[in-house]
Amino acid sequence: MLYTHEIQIDLPRTKVIELFDNTDNLKEWQTGLQGHEFISGEPGKEGSTMKLDFMIGKRQIDLLETITKNNLPEAFEGKYEWKGGWNTLKNQFIELGEDKTCLLYTSDAADE
Repeated sequence: MLYTHEIQIDLPRTKVIELFDNTDNLKEWQTGLQGHEFISGEPGKEGSTMKLDFMIGKRQIDLLETITKNNLPEAFEGKYEWKGGWNTLKNQFIELGEDKTCLLYTSDAADE
């Protein structure tokens, strides 16, 4: 399933990227995130992997994130795998003015 979503943020793109690129902020925008652990590679770099632990209702879900493209401040892409499925996510950060940023993301997911 492919979908696209857009969020307008009342902050300059530099501030949005600063917040987005700091793993201490992951829980602020990833609902249900319980923790994360770097697995391999240099954090934030293409090819690196990180385990993400989520609690969705009473269900525990572990994802493996692999960064497939890091071209910040313009774009960030990753693949997210879990038992029985995967998801790709492409984030674009578009300046809409001095103090406004558009986060446009496209996701493609499948169950195995």
